[in-house]
Amino acid sequence: MIAFKIQIITFMGVNFGAFLSLTDPSKDIPAYVCGALWGFWIGWYYPTEQMIYSAIVPKGQESELAGFFLYCSQILSFLPPLIFTLMNEAGIHLKWGGVHLNAYLLVGLICFQRMLSWEECLASAKVNVMRNNDKTKLDNDKFPEA
Repeated sequence: MIAFKIQIITFMGVNFGAFLSLTDPSKDIPAYVCGALWGFWIGWYYPTEQMIYSAIVPKGQESELAGFFLYCSQILSFLPPLIFTLMNEAGIHLKWGGVHLNAYLLVGLICFQRMLSWEECLASAKVNVMRNNDKTKLDNDKFPEA
């Protein structure tokens, strides 16, 4: 989980540096370097995100929470390009349109900071809340594992 936090923070740093320094077409070599860095960080982000989510999903709830994950990861995907386009059409310099993308990473980092520790997440994933939410103690024999 610490690696994921480091990844988000360094990705924001690369975004700030790239969008504030790549202001004209003469900076083609730094643009290639930034493109390689973005590729590295995006390649680090998505597998780590899915690994963390899949590790903390309680057994027996994989399919419903996979759908929830897809819904949550897609529902607001229109927002960053829309705001970037609106900023561009309003005449705001492209560097500020790019820097604004860090706001979404910052919101994600704040939410990620609010998570339980990794050990607590893994421990709570072992307990199927849907199965144990009744006040009475349930027998595991009544619910055979698939």
